[in-house]
Amino acid sequence: MKTQISALINGSENTVRDLANEKYTANPIGFYCDKNNVPEFGGTPTAQRKAIADKVGEENPGDLHINVRGVELTLNRHNSTSGKSWSWWNNITAEQYEAITGNQAPTWTHIGAVNTYGITILQDCTVEVAATSGKKGFSTTIGEEFVQIL
Repeated sequence: MKTQISALINGSENTVRDLANEKYTANPIGFYCDKNNVPEFGGTPTAQRKAIADKVGEENPGDLHINVRGVELTLNRHNSTSGKSWSWWNNITAEQYEAITGNQAPTWTHIGAVNTYGITILQDCTVEVAATSGKKGFSTTIGEEFVQIL
């Protein structure tokens, strides 16, 4: 069984979360430090997050196969030049974006707009889904509870 990231808690406020997940029982989500939608006791400590991320990195030296909210994906590993940092990344479709985020995929219509979507799992196992038009864009953080490493 591969190491999973689903028990990690992201401490940022713009995170899509499954509030029914049992990990939020001991660390409820609310309004803290003048921010909405954040865990009362913050996110998973950096040292614990790094230990899990290191295991995931060792177990997946190439591609990372995941299921996120019912969407199976293969993410390609991208290493820095020094090899000390990495991330897994791939493009996704507008339909996959909607299934993963639970929101309608944004589209832009400015001149030269090319709407693209992607998903990234960073070296610290933060999961981000992005939408861009080439000039405009944004990303959303997805709670790790939605990700199963296959």
